[in-house]
Amino acid sequence: MSLLSPPFYFLNPIRDYILTHAEPITAANCLRVVVVPFLPLWPQAYLLCCEGTRPYRAAIGAVGVALIAHTWSHYRFYELHFDAFNNGLLIAAIHLGLKYIEFGTLAAPIQDPWPARPTWLSAFDLCANSRMVGLGSVGLDTVSGPANVPRHAEPERWLPRPHTGRTRARALARHATRAAIGYVVLDGLLALLRLTGGDTLGRTGYTPNAFAAFSHSHRFTILPSGINYEAPHWLVELTAEASVPVVIWAALHTGYHIFGALALASGVYEVDAWEVDLMGNVFRADSIMDLWGRKWHQLMSLLLLFPFTPHAPPSSLADCAGRTRCVVALPMRPWSALRSVPRLPPLQLADPGTSGTSLFHALGELGMSTPPSPPKIILFFLLSGVGAALEVAFKTFTGRRVAGWPGRVWAWAYMLAIGRLACAAWLDAGMAACKFLPEHGPGERVARALVGTLIGVDT
Repeated sequence: MSLLSPPFYFLNPIRDYILTHAEPITAANCLRVVVVPFLPLWPQAYLLCCEGTRPYRAAIGAVGVALIAHTWSHYRFYELHFDAFNNGLLIAAIHLGLKYIEFGTLAAPIQDPWPARPTWLSAFDLCANSRMVGLGSVGLDTVSGPANVPRHAEPERWLPRPHTGRTRARALARHATRAAIGYVVLDGLLALLRLTGGDTLGRTGYTPNAFAAFSHSHRFTILPSGINYEAPHWLVELTAEASVPVVIWAALHTGYHIFGALALASGVYEVDAWEVDLMGNVFRADSIMDLWGRKWHQLMSLLLLFPFTPHAPPSSLADCAGRTRCVVALPMRPWSALRSVPRLPPLQLADPGTSGTSLFHALGELGMSTPPSPPKIILFFLLSGVGAALEVAFKTFTGRRVAGWPGRVWAWAYMLAIGRLACAAWLDAGMAACKFLPEHGPGERVARALVGTLIGVDT
């Protein structure tokens, strides 16, 4: 495949190697994929809790990155209905690789804010705590808050506020209930997309213009046994587009609360340690900056952070490397206009943050049989950064932050306008047809009940 041809252009040789050399993932080799690459992480995190261990951590990190590179390039799902998992596995591999690099390059140890924890549990928490909740400033990072010292854990100010003081039983019930709700929402929306768009969105593999054909090849009605209102094409497309981020939210939300329930059920974790939710109330975001920097998950933000603040820009590339936040983004001095903006979550202030996120998602498609259009995915995230930059400019020139109902209308109108790029890319690639969950689940039963009663579909 030519270096100048789509979908990945100069990265096509890497994709060709994966497609021709990777073995199919089966029950016999799945442990090599989901367990072996993680094995060096806990020893590396354990050493990160101790003084003078940087050379050993760097060596372990090199081994971890090598394991990830081997796994990524030699194993993949061949079945089209599992193709979305190729995307998820590679995104997880990139995330894990950056974590190995970060843990290997941090100079000073990280002190657990919960002093009573044994070191083995502190190391496990470092492995799982991608957002570094409650750790404060790590290494030379001056963005995350106060210094990293043993204290009662306090989440960074841009994370969802925790509700502390629950008993273990009540906290466990909360996680289990939210996981169950998220599962039903995820299962129901995926089933609804397949049921209403079986010959377009519900087909595996790449279907050109499937998203547009979905709304034009069917007649959708609301309450077919009652008012029988025929939904216009734009409303159908808007509804399908809005369902995509809800599916992503439900998947991450469900996984987080399942993990939280297991952690609390083990009895080794403090109850309050899992009270910071993965996401805030996404639908209450009143600006693009609020959406991406506060309400949406921050799992990758510390790995893709632009390594400066308006008050403390890095002095050199070496300074940035020491902070390990420039693994993806290139260092540069902040715009002078940003110096007057009150410090906000760093992801909101740096376009390289959205650049890194766009590359992160696009590179995750290298192992897919039918990848979504990388240019569309990249453009979507870059335009999100443009929207955030416009809000910074508004704050600079007016002295007022984008907020409230006007901000909410602006943010969601803008995100829905640019969201069509990512939505069409994912749905045209057959992502809705992938088997994320077992068939005949509770959400699918709800979806089947809705089709014919609340929603009518005529071909």
